[in-house]
Formats: sequence, structure tokens, C-alpha cells
Amino acid sequence: MYLGVDESNHGRYPEIFVGAFTTEKKYTREGHFEKQRDNNRDFCLPYLHLIFTKEDAKRIGKKNFQLIAIAELARYVNDLKQIEKIFVDGDIPDVKMEALERAVHAINKKTRVLGGAHLDEKLLLVNEADNRANALYRYYNRHKDITRSAYRDHLIENHLERYQDHLLRTAAF
Repeated sequence: MYLGVDESNHGRYPEIFVGAFTTEKKYTREGHFEKQRDNNRDFCLPYLHLIFTKEDAKRIGKKNFQLIAIAELARYVNDLKQIEKIFVDGDIPDVKMEALERAVHAINKKTRVLGGAHLDEKLLLVNEADNRANALYRYYNRHKDITRSAYRDHLIENHLERYQDHLLRTAAF
């Protein structure tokens, strides 16, 4: 299984992380993929998403959103089928990568985490997560009550308490 992760509205609220997943390796081959911001776009891959609020930032710090989102997505997807690789849009500093790998390896020691600039334009899997994150952000910007969301079946809870030992406590991020 492969998991592609990207976020929408980085640094603002709500911040939405999406994980698109597949068993098909073709979605992980490098190419060039345009970002699509069409509301009527059809998405081809299954996905899950998490939402972080301003209150979450006060409790755990914004710098920890990515770590918790990826670990929670990995936990849910790995329950479906063992994840071989997680592809994350954006460069991940070494300290953050170490914390992320510890959290992911607590779920599955064999999973590799790979980050890189512009993966949302290089890998179709991450492009799908990016486009979905953007569509969800636009939806949630108009519909504030997430409990009544049309996408609640794809929404997973961010269990912040699971990651206390992995949280980044420096201001470097």
C-alpha cells in the first residue's frame, strides 16, 4: 500500500491534511501533474482526512500537525493493508523526520517515509491528496459544522494524546 499526504491552508485554520492511498504502484511513478482546482473534478483514489483547529494549535503547537496527521493516516490505512511507503509533499527537516519516523514505526516498522518539495506536482498519488485537500478546504470554509459534513465518512479524529512522546518541543518549525 502507498499513502500520499498533503495539506491545504497551511498555517491558517482550519488546516486540513489528506491521505490518498492505493495499492497500485503506477500512482507513485514520477511525472508532471498539474494542480486542479475544479469543484466538479472526479477523484479516483480513496482518501481520509483530518482537520486541525486554532484550539489544536494552542494545545500541541502547529509544528506538530503534520506529524500527528501522517501518523493517524498511517494508522488507519495500515489497518487496511500494510503500508510500504508514505510520500509527503514538502521537504521535511531531519529533526522532524526523526520524530515522524518514530511515530510511524510505532505503527509499522517496515514503512518508509519520503518527503520532497513539489511531490504534489511529481507524483499522481500526492497530487490527488493535494487536489482533494484544496476541495475539502473550500467545502469546510463554506460549511462550518463538521459533524454534518458531506465528507464525515472520510474524516478521522486526530488523537493528539497518542503522540505526546513524539511531539516536537522546539520552536525550530
